[in-house]
This record gives sequence, structure tokens and C-alpha cells, in this order.
Amino acid sequence: IDGRSLPTRSMLLLADVARSRDLGLESQILTRLEEVRGISPALASYRARIDDKSRDDPSRAVQVFDEQRARAGASPDTADWRLARAQLLSDFGHTDAKQIWIHLADEFPDNLTIQRRALRVPVIQEDRDFVARVIDRLRDGGGAEATDWRMAQAMWLLSRDQTPGAAVEAAQFLREVIRVAFAHVDAHRLLAECMVRQGRLHAAVAQLEIAE
Repeated sequence: IDGRSLPTRSMLLLADVARSRDLGLESQILTRLEEVRGISPALASYRARIDDKSRDDPSRAVQVFDEQRARAGASPDTADWRLARAQLLSDFGHTDAKQIWIHLADEFPDNLTIQRRALRVPVIQEDRDFVARVIDRLRDGGGAEATDWRMAQAMWLLSRDQTPGAAVEAAQFLREVIRVAFAHVDAHRLLAECMVRQGRLHAAVAQLEIAE
């Protein structure tokens, strides 16, 4: 396996297929990836996830990740390594995941990738003050036509308020998303939920048909 012409993501997907089918090639693929591109946050995360002991012990996954980062000679303070580590913690249900995500997003307020990823973490959704801060950052940094902050705002409105009024307000943001990106499936589905909350069932069906 050469690996020089394939991006890291493709090599990791190839390793995953080899592992799932018990081909015995994943170690060779990962070694070649390290030889060609070094140890990246993505490679370190993958090795942490497939470690035999990580499944039953989240702290083991973090230990493997930190060992891989040390081998790479990377600083633990860089945004890409901290982002990968935070994602690993939340995926394994680590008790510190929520606070680590909050600290990470607050420390890198201009890093829109971190802000977007933070909003996808389920445990974060319960901290509405933090979610509001992240939405403000995405709005300020994403430009007038950005859709991600509008989606986040709509979801936030629907999660904190079950009234038809909140659904009306959320629908306004979702229509703006659809205006910019008509093929945005999640926006149509969420807009259908807004319609249901307002009792507009035919409109809800129409949005679901578009989403399909």
C-alpha cells in the first residue's frame, strides 16, 4: 500500500474496512500512513478508538491518544490536537468532556471549526448560555449568508421552548437557511417540526417530501 496519493481520511477508512472484515491489514495501513504523513490528530484518535482496552475504559483511550501526540512531538496546546482530544472525550462519554469543550471553544472564539463541532456535542446542549455564545461567534464570523448559526439558533429555540411562538421564530431562521441552501435536508426536516408545532400539518408534509 503506497498511501502517498490518498488523503488521511481515505487511508483511515481503508483501515476501518480491513479491520471490520478481519483482513489483518489495518496495522500495515496505519503504519504506512504514519510513514507517509506522520502522526496526525486523526491517526492518533483512530488508534485510541481501536485500542482493545479503550472500549471498556475511556481513560485508556485518552492515554493512547496522549501517547500518540507525544510520539508526534506535537504541542498539547494546539487547536487541532485539542479539538481531536475533546471529540474523543465526548465520544467515549468522559465526565470531563463538557467542561473541556467549553474551555476549548472559549479559548479559540475565532476558530469556527471548533465552534461548529462544539454545537454538535449532545452534552453541550444543556448549557444554554454557552450555546448562545457559540451562536453569536458563528454569526459574527460566518458572514451574512452563513447557514450554520441559523440552524443552531433554530434548534436552540425549539429545544428551550415548546410553544408555537418559538416554532414561528425558529421557522424564520430555517427559511433563511433554505433560501441560501435549498437542498439542506436537515433544515427542511426541522422546518417540518416547526409546522407540526403550529398545527400546519399539510405544510409539514410538504417539507418532509422535499427532504426525501
